[in-house]
Amino acid sequence: MCRPCHEALHRVIDASPAWQRLIAKGHRAAVTRTIIRQLKATMGGAGNE
Repeated sequence: MCRPCHEALHRVIDASPAWQRLIAKGHRAAVTRTIIRQLKATMGGAGNE
């Protein structure tokens, strides 16, 4: 994952108490995959590194 995409991922996580709760419950991988999928969809598929 490129640096800008990694930073975008953290901005989404930091902005959402719901994502933070899921991560705290041990679902980090699922949260990360879901957010990356959403970021790719909104960025037109960019960030496929």
